Amino acid sequence: MPLLDWNLKSTWDLLYNVPDPNKSKARLGYDKAYFKPLATGQVKTYVDLLKIKDGQSIVILGGAYGWTVEAFNEDYPNIKVVNIDNSTHIHSTKEVTTTILNEDMDSAGSIDIVKAELGKSTIDWVITEDVLPCMSDADIITLLNRLDTFALNVCHKITARASDPIHVALSDDDYPAYGIEVSAGGFATSHDAGLNWKTLPEWVQLLNSFNHKILIKNRLR
Repeated sequence: MPLLDWNLKSTWDLLYNVPDPNKSKARLGYDKAYFKPLATGQVKTYVDLLKIKDGQSIVILGGAYGWTVEAFNEDYPNIKVVNIDNSTHIHSTKEVTTTILNEDMDSAGSIDIVKAELGKSTIDWVITEDVLPCMSDADIITLLNRLDTFALNVCHKITARASDPIHVALSDDDYPAYGIEVSAGGFATSHDAGLNWKTLPEWVQLLNSFNHKILIKNRLR
């Protein structure tokens, strides 16, 4: 079970509650013109660090509005990518040129639907985008075990918690996420207490028994 209700507009308002770099004391909210270039930079990081090749297939799990997949399609058209997000709010407000599947991949039938959308018989990569902080530890382990049944490779993009030096708002290093405020020194000063925040060592410890990659601050662990 997710720790917050991602079907609610108010939850997504929290996610995109970040400072507007061009207006003092203003907040951006949902602004594709601002966030899409960040997605474009993130996609390049995925391809470079994970060494993703043309012809491979990728599932973006928790890809929200689908900007990551749009960026893949624009810059890496020979990589097959599909976005999965189960939020009813996302499906009612999406403004993208790509398909957003509402699948849980919890059954062979659901996995087959995803493979059909990819046009591939295998799933080379599953990349989760800040999915893990939205789940309890027990649910995370259940998810990771499930991913290992059908994905050849798995990477988790995670935003660090407040005690870690991070570059989130006003930076190309990462997505602004979950209402995080960042000081001039690159440290988060606040974050939503309802989520499962961990430091990098804590994430490494939790994922220790899985052969999964962790991407924090655009650095691969």
